[in-house]
Amino acid sequence: KINMDRDMNGPVRRDEFAQMVICLLGYEGISPVEETIFTDIEDSQYKDAINLLYQMKYISGSSDNTYSPSNYIRYAEACKILVDALGYTIMVSGNKLDNYTYVAGEIGITKGVSFAYEYASMNDILRMLFNCLDIDRMTKVIIGGNTVSFEIAEGNTLRKQLTMGANEIVKLEGVVTADRSTYIHGQVPSIKSTQ
Repeated sequence: KINMDRDMNGPVRRDEFAQMVICLLGYEGISPVEETIFTDIEDSQYKDAINLLYQMKYISGSSDNTYSPSNYIRYAEACKILVDALGYTIMVSGNKLDNYTYVAGEIGITKGVSFAYEYASMNDILRMLFNCLDIDRMTKVIIGGNTVSFEIAEGNTLRKQLTMGANEIVKLEGVVTADRSTYIHGQVPSIKSTQ
């Protein structure tokens, strides 16, 4: 779990951010399928989250197969991961982090974020994660077998995914019981309190 007893204006480590994204996506507790390519994450308590993000192609690390888990995450790096996680990679022209930051702004990830320093503060990271909850996700659509298209899936948000079932209306069959103050079609004054 992430230590929240801290300076909320202070920076967030890269491995902590990886864990937060995995929680945001609802993948907490899922183990990665593949072995890690990163040579420097063995001591991180969030190594499974780092490996999952790598397997989902949201992170790539450095050319020397390191991730630098204890380094602080930059705003642009956080934007890149969140843009990818929401499926909007297709909107990014080129592979520069600044382009991801631009798209993050366009879709609402960075709404209310200060960008005051090079490294993202815990306050701003939490705001970005919160903003992600209500952004419609971009999904891949296959048309006619070989043609791939992308579309914004209206209403397909992380909030909806994470609360699926919490407020769902379910059709049940059975006997309806009532009391004098609870009824479906009209009050039944003759109903007994035990019915």
